[in-house]
Amino acid sequence: MILGSVADRSPEALKEGIIGIEFESDISEFDMSGNFTMVESRAYFMAYKHVLQALKEMPNNIPMEMYVVHVEGLVNPPRYLGVENLYDLRVIRSMSMMKKSEAFNRFFREKLAEAQEEVVQDVSHLKNVQITRDLAEWPSADDLGLDSSQRRALHSALTRELAIIQGPPGTGKTYLGLKIVQTLLHNSQVWKNNENPILVVCCTNHALDQFLEGMTTFTNSIVRVGSRTKSEIIEKYQINRLVQSVVSTRSMPHSIHSQKVDITSELRHLENGISMCRQIDIECGAARGIFSLNVFASSNIIPHHILQQLEQAPSVEKLMYWLALSCQSQNASRLSHQVDDSTAEKQKASQQQTDAKQGYEIDEDEFWDAVEFLEIEERDRMINEDDFEKPNWKTNLTKINQVTFEVRKEKLEHELAHLAAIWQKEENDAVSLQYIIRKGQLDAMNYGLQIPVNSQEMEALETQATLNIWRLDHRRKWQLYNHWVAKLQRNARPQCKSLSALLQRRSKALEGVKNAEYLHAMRRAAVVGMTTTGAAQYNRILQDLAPSIVVIEEAAEILESHVITSLTAGCQHLIMIGDHQQLQPSATVYELAKKYGLETSLFERLIRNGLAFETLEYQHRMRPSISRLLVPSIYPTLKDHPSVHKYPPVLGIVPNIFFIAHQELERKESDDNNSHENQHEAEFMMGLCRHLVLQGYSPDDITILTAYSGQFFLLRKLQRQEHICTGVKICVVDNYQGEENKIILLSLVRSNPEGSVGFLRTENRVCVALSRAKHGLYITGNMELLSQSSDLWKNINADLYKSGSVGKALPLRCENHVHIVNMVSTGQDFLAKSPEGGCVQVCAKPLPKCRHCCPKVCHMNDLEHVKYRCQVQCPKSLCSLDHKCPKLCWEDCGPCMVILAKDLPCSHVHSIACHMDPSSYKCPTKVVKVIPACQHEVTMPCGQDPSLFPCPEDCDTRLDCGHKCKKKCHRTRDPDHQKYSCMEQCTRINVGCSQNHPCLKRCYQECGSCVVKVNKELPCGHEAKDVECAEPVEEIKCQKKCKITLPCGHACKKLCYKECGDCMVPTKKAVPTCNHTVTYTSNTADVSCVPNTWLWSPGVQAIPQRPSVVDTNMSKDVTPVTSP
Repeated sequence: MILGSVADRSPEALKEGIIGIEFESDISEFDMSGNFTMVESRAYFMAYKHVLQALKEMPNNIPMEMYVVHVEGLVNPPRYLGVENLYDLRVIRSMSMMKKSEAFNRFFREKLAEAQEEVVQDVSHLKNVQITRDLAEWPSADDLGLDSSQRRALHSALTRELAIIQGPPGTGKTYLGLKIVQTLLHNSQVWKNNENPILVVCCTNHALDQFLEGMTTFTNSIVRVGSRTKSEIIEKYQINRLVQSVVSTRSMPHSIHSQKVDITSELRHLENGISMCRQIDIECGAARGIFSLNVFASSNIIPHHILQQLEQAPSVEKLMYWLALSCQSQNASRLSHQVDDSTAEKQKASQQQTDAKQGYEIDEDEFWDAVEFLEIEERDRMINEDDFEKPNWKTNLTKINQVTFEVRKEKLEHELAHLAAIWQKEENDAVSLQYIIRKGQLDAMNYGLQIPVNSQEMEALETQATLNIWRLDHRRKWQLYNHWVAKLQRNARPQCKSLSALLQRRSKALEGVKNAEYLHAMRRAAVVGMTTTGAAQYNRILQDLAPSIVVIEEAAEILESHVITSLTAGCQHLIMIGDHQQLQPSATVYELAKKYGLETSLFERLIRNGLAFETLEYQHRMRPSISRLLVPSIYPTLKDHPSVHKYPPVLGIVPNIFFIAHQELERKESDDNNSHENQHEAEFMMGLCRHLVLQGYSPDDITILTAYSGQFFLLRKLQRQEHICTGVKICVVDNYQGEENKIILLSLVRSNPEGSVGFLRTENRVCVALSRAKHGLYITGNMELLSQSSDLWKNINADLYKSGSVGKALPLRCENHVHIVNMVSTGQDFLAKSPEGGCVQVCAKPLPKCRHCCPKVCHMNDLEHVKYRCQVQCPKSLCSLDHKCPKLCWEDCGPCMVILAKDLPCSHVHSIACHMDPSSYKCPTKVVKVIPACQHEVTMPCGQDPSLFPCPEDCDTRLDCGHKCKKKCHRTRDPDHQKYSCMEQCTRINVGCSQNHPCLKRCYQECGSCVVKVNKELPCGHEAKDVECAEPVEEIKCQKKCKITLPCGHACKKLCYKECGDCMVPTKKAVPTCNHTVTYTSNTADVSCVPNTWLWSPGVQAIPQRPSVVDTNMSKDVTPVTSP
């Protein structure tokens, strides 16, 4: 078994079935060329890997051992804190007091944004407070602007080296945590030793972003480790950005920067080497062509004495020449360009279709719901593997054609296809010859690459010092070549393993350099923030950074091992803030969580073992009727802050808290999600959500919570059908800890005959679900089932029953008719009883402009009817004749449009609109008038000015060309026809025309040369067809075949317009010196015999010493024409 982790999961690669894998196991002994079955774990491996590694590397003496291990009850002050140390606590009341050295960012030199300073009383008495004094001697809660429990918690956080602060829901844990950090930063002279920031650790990325966002109000000196932030505010504090800034300003130490450059360059070379080895391995097994000689030479595959002989081959394609696959053709370069245009167009169209298919994106709503849900689930547990520059695994998959070939089968097949296409269009001897040659090459290659090899025999052959490879027979040559290919493949695999091992080692070295960069950036910040998993991942950096103060937010939600790995030997002060009565740490293995206490956090364990802690007592979130659900069953001492008594009641609903009980059964999802959904609850919640939005609430004021992911997807599906609910957040309870909203709608889902309620019996989860609402909380579920399965729900049911806040139907109040209450128990009831957010009565309120009564059903939106358009017929009179307005009430009346007969000043009578003045109306009666410019008598409207009327008479002027002007009378526009273009057909003869062809252009255009297509007799006696009439016969190149017979008796093979030259017909002749029969052409100056250079095809018996002809006048680097 090989253990690996997903290194890349980009959607583009996943579409092709490709994921990037980083191997955690040593793969040097594995043969990676085989097939493997991949098994995926549901647990997120990287979240545990770094923690386990950090635990292995932890020394025997762990930080805070006396409390973490021995649970000492008496907690000492931090080691840095002396008895006489004075703290300036003015910063708790006034932001402007913040120490500037800790407020500015040392990288960007950014000043803190101007904050709105609240008016505070004189705080000078808070300037020098002896911090170690007893609580009784501290400034009062009013002086500090805190409540009594927050004051106690602040004293504990600043004076105990291990401070534990429990904060029930809404008690201001984050607020107090920010005040603690601000106070410590402002008094950093007490604890800060050189470059020593405060370390802030949170369980999730979301919680970390929220906490750091709060810090930006009093400091910009922040480094956020990791790149999983979703906050635009925190983006600029990400460590990668800060490191880039340091590098760009040349502030990074030279030793670190130069090391990174060197190792990165080395890794790039190693990646290229691995890619080359892998491709060689693939190509050797595929046998897709003839490798170039340099591939063997660079790998030392061919012995030196043989390599020297091959390099003497008079061709660039040396192995092709040696294997008798090389050829030379005068038409080779020309043929490569003769590609069938139609084929090219078809390929282009096909490629466009392929690209279009590849660019297709799935855009199904259900898919994106799943993506969003998984992102919420996983983004907070994701660590930042992408922070390190790692070898690009895609490079090894996508780099192709690095291994060079002298020829590939694919190329030959492509050339054959093109030659065949050209031959079909035009029969040509040269094309035919090229096709025969290429076909012979391909057949010979296919046959030769399949010849079996005896490795021992070939090794003995290539070690012969006197071996002349040019005199080997054809089969021997192929056996030797295939032997070299086998050696190349055998060498590639171990070389690839060796390079991969080196790549892993150098990647670790690069990781060390990145650690040094990060450490340099962290040391220059006042606060460093990271998640617990990130703290384990960067544990070695933390050991060097050695922060003396560590603040852990939501500590009760973090596994104990994750807290321990966040601490270093330099930790002198640990502050943990959380609530162990809300969500516990999440353990993947149920048995480990329950039997071995893995779900018990360090925060909870220390509290249960009697370690001193402070509890915040005043909640500032929930109205009292909601907080009563938690008191005293979960939080016996929790009190309501006076501010929560001032909340307004929820509009449109009678109670501010209500449990809608039902017994509609749930259903289990059919997939592997193992989740549950309840259609009845989903429809009810969406109806209630719509009802609340109609009351005027913003979608941002409402959150729908559910206990199960299956219900989450169902609610999202229904939300898309109810557009008015767009923007309302839907979330799973476990992902909503630390959040709040005005109105919470809670769907509990579980309802079944088996009596199973799952984790709804877990007090921690119920606590989170019930404590998120500020103004209103509405729950739907099977209360009977819940009460039977849990004492907690039994107590909650009793409390709700006492206050009348539980029932089978929710009472809705019409805010317009307060005496009307409608009971709803299903989603359909909302449309039937409160279709517009009110009731079913007619609104009947007078409209503000017209005082007509609103005919709509009772509605809550647009109560003042500002947007409503009255649909009653307008009753207004428009004129003195008492004509009534024909429009609707809401429309502008406009002038009276009733048609009346009126006498015009010209004595004509016409029907015109009532509002029109006869003196301004232009009479349309037709009369004859004289146009002043041309004196033509023309019929025109009576009210028309003759001087502005266009004359309709034809222009009778004769043009210079003899044609008549075709325009209408235009005495006022170009009367002399200077700009007129005659559009008649030209009657002249074309220039250079020999057959009196008339010009085909318009009269005003220049004629030009005659372009009519005609047949002409050429001086050679042939007839040229379809040539332009004006083209001289002397300039036409005859494309017919030459009729001349050469002196040798052969007919000239060239086109008529070319010079004949020498005869190119091959002729057989015996060589005088050796009596070999050779084939030559008449222009060969001298005939000599060169053995073993011939074109060979399978199935033909090899003829030893078969000659070919070499023209001694040809350059030595030209490959000779071989015999067919």
